[in-house]
This record gives sequence, C-alpha cells and structure tokens, in this order.
Amino acid sequence: MSKWRTIKNYYGMNYITVCYRTRKTPHGNVLVAKAGDIERAVACLIVARKIPLRGIEVCFLRKTLGLSMGRFAAALSLSGTSIMKWEHAAAKRLDPVNEVAVRALMAEKLGLKISGRFSDLLGTDEPEEINYRDAA
Repeated sequence: MSKWRTIKNYYGMNYITVCYRTRKTPHGNVLVAKAGDIERAVACLIVARKIPLRGIEVCFLRKTLGLSMGRFAAALSLSGTSIMKWEHAAAKRLDPVNEVAVRALMAEKLGLKISGRFSDLLGTDEPEEINYRDAA
C-alpha cells in the first residue's frame, strides 16, 4: 500500500510544493519514484515556466545536474567564484544576462525545447506557484 507525502517549500523555494508516494517495506517507508526524478521534473518546471532565477534556484539547478560549482561555471564560461557568489546570495535575482545563460544551459542539459529569444528566456517578476505531483 502506498501513501502520499507532501513537501512544502521544496528545497527552500517557497513557491514549490511536491507530492510523492511512498510504499511501506519491512525497513520503513520507501520513495516510489526513482532517485532524481522529482528533482529533474522540478528543474524542468523552473526553466520552462520562466521562474525568476535567484541564488537558491541556481544551487538547486546545479545540484540537479550533479555538477560542482567549478564545472557549472565552466559550462557558462564563468569562474567558480561567480557561482559561489550567486548561491550565497540565495534571495538575490541574477542579472538578466546571467539568468538567460543559466536558463539556456539548463534547457540544453535537460533536453527542453525553449525559445532562443532573449526576452523569452527572462523570468517573470514573481514566481508562479508550482505544485508537482509525482506520477509514480
């Protein structure tokens, strides 16, 4: 028998709520979804729905790809220090050119088809609420 669980403020992002199923085993409750599926789905929603990118989103997106700050920075032709500064300023929105670069990189790595227009890659002023329910 499976049971639904809910996480509000997923990864510290107050606009994301994730619902997922667990099943009971002799060792306790176990997540039904494959490891990383939920993170990847949320990352796709952040990119596709043009959520404004702040340090907290950058950190989440980077970790979803499994990249160190240095490797993520290299993919953007930046220094690891730049990424560290963004992530430490968790509530500060990225400059538009950096936001577009991160969104384009993430779309490429996640296999998303998005517009190549600069204005289409900028996030909206306020993040819309995301309620993700795992289909597993």
